[in-house]
Amino acid sequence: TSTRLASPSPETYSPVERKPDTPENLIIEPDLPRHYFSDFPAVPLGGGNEQRVFRVPSHLTSELNRDREAIDREKAELVKLDVGLKAWDARVVAGRSKAEKLENRHGSLNTEINEEKYYINKHNAAEVREFNLKVQKCNTTLRDFQAQSINVNQDIKNYNIIVQQIRSRNTLVNSLVGQYNAKLERYGRASGSQ
Repeated sequence: TSTRLASPSPETYSPVERKPDTPENLIIEPDLPRHYFSDFPAVPLGGGNEQRVFRVPSHLTSELNRDREAIDREKAELVKLDVGLKAWDARVVAGRSKAEKLENRHGSLNTEINEEKYYINKHNAAEVREFNLKVQKCNTTLRDFQAQSINVNQDIKNYNIIVQQIRSRNTLVNSLVGQYNAKLERYGRASGSQ
């Protein structure tokens, strides 16, 4: 039996459908993913804490070394993707925070407008002007919130693309490790446990 690297099981963000009249549907509430990568080589072929050690003929050692280098290169790419994923994750978190602040500000202004609209003296130009400025600010805040929500959703799409790339690359690494372990089994002669 061969040991494979642990597959990351990142959760992906899922954008929700936006309904134009309900701004609360513009923001997504994702759980942030956690990623775990095992260190290679993990070639324990026995149970528990013991590992079988193989003696490989010297003419096959270079082939195994090339395979090992390919695995290391793919793992290095996984690390780069993980760094990129963390950057997009930070963008999503910051974008969501900004969008939530805009949404809260819009809600406050909207509540104030709804409470004040019945009590405005329509014959007092200063009161009407102040009320209209508040309405304009509320509308601007809503547009800013909607634009920020669109940006967050785009960042989430980019995040999800990297998650898929990590999954694909991790599948490749697992396959390469499995092939490497199979070659060890096939080429090597067990020399006992250590």
